[in-house]
Amino acid sequence: MNRFFIGIEGGATKTEGVLIDEFGKVYATVQGGPSNPWVFGFDNVAKLLKQIIDDILVKSEVNWEQIVSVGMVLSGAGQIESQSNLRNELQSLNVDTNKVSIGEDLLGPVPNGGVVIIAGTGSNCVVYNGDGSSKRAGGWGHLLGDEGSGYWIAQRAIKCVFDHADNLKLSRHDLTRLSDEIKVYFKIQDMSQLLSYFYKNFQKDFIARFTQVIAKLAMNNNDAASQELFKEAGFMLGTHLRAISGHIETKLYDQGTLRVVAVGSVFRSWKFLKPGFTDALSNGNALPFHKVELAQLTSSAAIGAAIWAARKHDIPLPNVDFTKCFTTLDTIDIMVAKLVALCEYAVVNNFNTLLLTQSSTLNTLPVNLKARLFTVLSHRGLLTDDNLPFLLNCRTRTFDFRDCVDITDQSLALMARCSLTAQIERKRLQHLASTQNEIPPHTPTTSVLNPSIIYVRGLQITDYGLSQFVQQYPSLRKIRALHCSHITDESVIAIGSYCSRLMELDLTGCIKVTDAGINGLQQLTHLRSLALTQTSITDDSLISIGQSAFHHTLNEINLRMCTEITDDGFLFLLKNCPNLKTIGFIQCPKLTERSRQNLNPHTHQLSYLVWTIPVE
Repeated sequence: MNRFFIGIEGGATKTEGVLIDEFGKVYATVQGGPSNPWVFGFDNVAKLLKQIIDDILVKSEVNWEQIVSVGMVLSGAGQIESQSNLRNELQSLNVDTNKVSIGEDLLGPVPNGGVVIIAGTGSNCVVYNGDGSSKRAGGWGHLLGDEGSGYWIAQRAIKCVFDHADNLKLSRHDLTRLSDEIKVYFKIQDMSQLLSYFYKNFQKDFIARFTQVIAKLAMNNNDAASQELFKEAGFMLGTHLRAISGHIETKLYDQGTLRVVAVGSVFRSWKFLKPGFTDALSNGNALPFHKVELAQLTSSAAIGAAIWAARKHDIPLPNVDFTKCFTTLDTIDIMVAKLVALCEYAVVNNFNTLLLTQSSTLNTLPVNLKARLFTVLSHRGLLTDDNLPFLLNCRTRTFDFRDCVDITDQSLALMARCSLTAQIERKRLQHLASTQNEIPPHTPTTSVLNPSIIYVRGLQITDYGLSQFVQQYPSLRKIRALHCSHITDESVIAIGSYCSRLMELDLTGCIKVTDAGINGLQQLTHLRSLALTQTSITDDSLISIGQSAFHHTLNEINLRMCTEITDDGFLFLLKNCPNLKTIGFIQCPKLTERSRQNLNPHTHQLSYLVWTIPVE
């Protein structure tokens, strides 16, 4: 009589069962719902598992007597308590548990031992050594862990948007697309409506699936905020591997390369996980292995569950070669990564010296390295007019000069010329091609800048530089010119004339901006956030905003220290901008209690309101 083996592998999203014979041939495959007993209940999961077994037997026309063993590897089933509870529930359903072996979900991909990282709805990392010992990191669920998982990424994305809106932790990236996709996915109009998804009708797997949307933003839209979320997740997953590295037996990396099985939908975005994952492995103390080979299953982990249970019943299944069920995702050379990190550190900390002695070498740096150096140096405030030309590249989308006190009009004018030069070269090549009947070659990408965000600050920026810059980059979505006291209406009018896609404009501290400049913004159709703190506007600006093309899209305005605005202008703004959610009017001495009383809670669903009213 033929002998058959059942394997069942399940997590927080789905469960799969298979039936194989002693040669590894698959006779039946059945899928079911989620099977984490701590989330969905031991009784419910037991019923699901019994149903999967019954469906397998019916589908394959195999009798229970022909089944030698049943392996159940499930998320949340790694503890003796959970295994005992589940076994008791199965017995109450008349399942012969003598044939059943229960273990955690990580056993499925490595039934014969090894290292596995899971990053699906939840996350976990474990090594199973040949001597029977094991070591795990993570796997404590969404309340206590799951770092790097789909749920963790989705929750972190939402938290990032909340923190930015609340002014708790401002993001360096444009969160517009991310915020929009959150509202679409969860079918909400306002972010506050998310609370019911987390506290009233909580569904972890539904929230985790939002990570698929974030992945599309990262890939298709080159969204920097989404890419950063995956980089952080990659770092956390790499940290999990580093945490167990001292407990991995040497025979698992006897050639210096450790094979790690990567399981879960999050690894579909490996391109964006890799930088953070590599950083986690290359930073810190040396690891006992030099390379990491990431492998992915090409078959169901339920087959591994069947093999594992057979071994538990002293039937090793030598004719089933599970190693053929994998493909290599990537190989990371940790020593090379560490060397690159050290080189980057040396370049960053000695950049100005290199500029004097090795300027020709800096010009030839790869685009991705230039982009990384640009980000690091800008965050440290080390970009200057002298070194910026060597780091301009087509990959950097956020030009953050807030902390760079030595960035002046000279740099803005240079970047404007880069765009103009690229346009002229493109037209020249197109003309050449049209006269010679040839397809025009591509303009070198390194000469083309692609900014979507620019932040500048201080006295060094004037109309000369900012006006030139915005004229050449009409696709800008966010502009922040903070305390640029030499900027006048000329720059604001240029922004209104050229930046038709603009969604956020912050002119805080631009004291020379007046009503004429704000009137120049009237034709913008996508503007959502406008900060006019400490500008020289009057009621005419508020009326202009209320009559503008963006009066229905505007949801945030800051009027702090606008000393000339009165109740009349403010009330006109409220009446004509019905979607305002965030309003600030601190230290506006001509605003009275009349303005505050007219903030109708039924008309304006405000999520953030800050004001001071002078006491008479």
